[in-house]
Amino acid sequence: MIAGLLVACLASGGCSPGRLGIRGTKPIVKIGLVAPFEGRYRSLGYEALYAARWAVRQRNEAGGVAGYMVELVALDDGDDPDSSAFQASKFAVDRDVVGVVGPFSSAAVLAAVPRYHELGLAMITPATCPLPAALTGYTDVFCLGAGGDVLAQALLDHLPAGARVALVRSQMGALGDALLPKVGNALQAWRSEEAFAEVRAYPADVYLYDGDALSAAELVAAMHQAGMAAEVWGGPDLARSQVPQVAGDAAADVCYAQTAPLLADLSDGSAFAAGYRELAGNAPGTWAALTYDVTTLLLDALEQDIAQGGRPTRQGLIHQLSAARGPDGLPVFEQGTRRAVQTLFRCYRQAETNL
Repeated sequence: MIAGLLVACLASGGCSPGRLGIRGTKPIVKIGLVAPFEGRYRSLGYEALYAARWAVRQRNEAGGVAGYMVELVALDDGDDPDSSAFQASKFAVDRDVVGVVGPFSSAAVLAAVPRYHELGLAMITPATCPLPAALTGYTDVFCLGAGGDVLAQALLDHLPAGARVALVRSQMGALGDALLPKVGNALQAWRSEEAFAEVRAYPADVYLYDGDALSAAELVAAMHQAGMAAEVWGGPDLARSQVPQVAGDAAADVCYAQTAPLLADLSDGSAFAAGYRELAGNAPGTWAALTYDVTTLLLDALEQDIAQGGRPTRQGLIHQLSAARGPDGLPVFEQGTRRAVQTLFRCYRQAETNL
């Protein structure tokens, strides 16, 4: 209930200035956050919310962005593509919102992109975006998440020599097109029970699973119960908390490749880790770090836009994001996709499972 009220407070703009880190009588500019605050992926939404709030709070306590204080508007899409597109439309009525963080899955991104394009509204996401061809012409979309080809290669690079490998594709996957040419055995399943039937019929040491977290967790649990000694590897969707929650001990057989943070420092004692823990009450994971990254990039671009034009504009923010530079001084994006990216490969049997 408290968490739900927090989102409602942020979404309605009803939070007091002090709670948002907004001081004085400076003008206000708004940024959006679209994430799953209800439903099966709500834990990811709140992880993103605390990270975005910390980035905004830091900026406001330092005086804001070029004379403006920042307000965060949070909307729930349940990580559902149709809902994500619908929530994008809500920003049409609030011209003070100049940019949006999210959504958090490639399917939601693909559904929402046309709406943001119609509004001329920058969308910056930590998710793995659809193939570049699907985003042709959408110059207002910025994807910090590693591309499917990069994540697929990270998985392939970690496969043990001589391992029997099979690809299990689902309708919601983002890596299958990149994995298919390199994995000869492709099993197609739209539901977890279909995937279980497929993997039982085709023994392998490692199943590369290209689908959502909940279906993967259900598959792993069924395999564990059936005594199947095989691992399930996948992309960043498998880094969601639903995997250990649903799969239990069987999650030890799950590994995943995910985009490494660009700006946020996850080490204990870092400013980001301390600030996040203050708001959330627990240590941040990689999803929180990536949300902090995209929020910070958005705020940096917003500051540059205001400094150049005297006021925030949606088109000016898009222009500044396209020229964003990372800690190395090099461009972050090339035609809206991540120009250079590092990946993490982790397994739930390892110590670093708080993701």
